[in-house]
Amino acid sequence: MGNYDTLLKWSIRGYLGIFLGYLLFPLFYLMLLAFNTSRIPTHRDFQFTLSWFSAAWHDQRMFDGLYISLLIAVFVVVMSVALGLGGALALTRLQIKGKALLYAVLVSPILAPGSDTLSSTTKCTPLWSNV
Repeated sequence: MGNYDTLLKWSIRGYLGIFLGYLLFPLFYLMLLAFNTSRIPTHRDFQFTLSWFSAAWHDQRMFDGLYISLLIAVFVVVMSVALGLGGALALTRLQIKGKALLYAVLVSPILAPGSDTLSSTTKCTPLWSNV
C-alpha cells in the first residue's frame, strides 16, 4: 500500500502542477510582455519599459471605463443582495407549494455558471461565422 499511496500522491502533484502551469503560464507571460517596448506582444527583442503604463495612466478613456465598471459593479451587488435576500427569506419563512421549484430557479445560476457566456457568444455567432 505504501508504493500505491506514494504513486498516487505524486500523480496528483504532477497533475496539479501541469494544470496550474497551463492555467497560470499565459497570465504571467502576458504580464511580462506588458513591460516590452514593442507595440505587438512578442518576446523577441525584449526591452524593458514602463511607457505603456504611463500611456494608460494619462488616457482619460481608461478612467471613464473604470468609472462605468464600478457603477455597474455597485448596481449588480445591490441587486444581487436584494434578490438573494428576498429568495432566501421566501425559502425559509414561507410555506408555499412550489418551494422546490423556487429553490431550483434560485440555485440554477450557481449550477450552470457558463450559461450567460454561452448565450452571449451564440448571439454574436452570425457576425463571425463566415470567417
